[in-house]
Amino acid sequence: MINSRALFISASIGTVLQLAMVFAGHSNKTVAGLFAAGGMGISLIAGAIYAVIAQSRGGQAAGGGAAAGAICALIGIAVSCALGDVPPVVLGFGTLSSAATGALGGFAAGFLARTGARAALVITALAMPRQHPFAYVGGVGDEGRSVFRSALYVTASQELCTPQNTSTSVPAAIMNSAVSG
Repeated sequence: MINSRALFISASIGTVLQLAMVFAGHSNKTVAGLFAAGGMGISLIAGAIYAVIAQSRGGQAAGGGAAAGAICALIGIAVSCALGDVPPVVLGFGTLSSAATGALGGFAAGFLARTGARAALVITALAMPRQHPFAYVGGVGDEGRSVFRSALYVTASQELCTPQNTSTSVPAAIMNSAVSG
């Protein structure tokens, strides 16, 4: 059963993001060129938000995520069609592909909630590529990336290393969390 509160919140957040992208793309052709990937990415996020709010896993998280992803994409694509930026045929396949990525986002968020999102936080910090997409946004270069990575690592360390096992290293704490979670 789909959690209507979680669906409303996640679809609303996704819709706001979709509309922001559509209006930005209407005046900027570079952004318009990213409609497909951006729209599906936003639907993935909406699906993940659904799973977190609904605290659901597996098929329920995927189903709610698919609904949230499809709703926000349908609204965004409809506005984009009305503005003349995409052909009407995109309504069909764009909504379906966004439903699929919303389901993936819901399933992944439900899985991470079960296995320990803290472990994912540390893995993200440790696996952050040397040249990531946000490396130079707002003047953030190597120093900013190092600070961000250190902040993620410290936050995860504080979350995973409880007072009972302060001698436990972060990788060992991740394994303990994943096994016990």
